[in-house]
Amino acid sequence: MANLVEKKCKDTEWWTPPAIIELVKEYFAIELTGQPRIPLDAATHEANPTGAEEFYCKQGESLDWVNGTFVNPPYGKEIKAFVRKIRDESEDGELIVALLPGSRWEQKYWQESVFNPYLTGLCFIRKRLRFGKPDGSICKSNPYASILYFYNAKWSNVLLTFGGLGKCVRTQCGEE
Repeated sequence: MANLVEKKCKDTEWWTPPAIIELVKEYFAIELTGQPRIPLDAATHEANPTGAEEFYCKQGESLDWVNGTFVNPPYGKEIKAFVRKIRDESEDGELIVALLPGSRWEQKYWQESVFNPYLTGLCFIRKRLRFGKPDGSICKSNPYASILYFYNAKWSNVLLTFGGLGKCVRTQCGEE
């Protein structure tokens, strides 16, 4: 009998892998200032593992975001509020990179919020990411595939930075 992965996420404190963080920093350097940095991490731990210039630990879905926001929200019930915030902030023109599970695209709230007119492209990450834990350990398994979503981004910069990570796809609204 197959050894099935438990898909109940009792713990939503999964830290973004360092390799993804470094690519996001490189991407914001190309798009914004020339310096590898994350201007705002909208959903992180108080230890600020992404090294963002500004960060929110709690209620990031209800606070103002800036141009150059990275968000890897909790994948539990809080995710609905975060994807609505992604929609709202992208409508305001904010450049956003969101790391989200690849398994919710059929949900109505997802289609209304995540797939909005400001979505420039997606990167379907090859292999399951191995997220970190606050104690420094690495999660043994990840029950979800992951996708990076880009809002108000220049497609050529997305492809240049993230093309080696997985299959990057430009959306129809991703005009330069």
